[in-house]
Amino acid sequence: AFNGLTDIKLDKINPRSFDRPLVEGSLTVWEAVAVVGFCVVVTLVSTAMIDPFYLLLLPIPVVLSFAYSFTKRFK
Repeated sequence: AFNGLTDIKLDKINPRSFDRPLVEGSLTVWEAVAVVGFCVVVTLVSTAMIDPFYLLLLPIPVVLSFAYSFTKRFK
């Protein structure tokens, strides 16, 4: 969902991706943000249930996952 949010402007002009849910309107921006938020909360809770220490390490994969959506545009 986060990747779709970051790419929505490009997806609108790309013939290969014009039928994606955010572009065609079957998924609203608010719904995509809610999905991202829900996934982050589930990740936080499940990580804390495994071992609270891992919450200190959690920012690493979260930042890398979100950064991917921006860095894939560079060649």
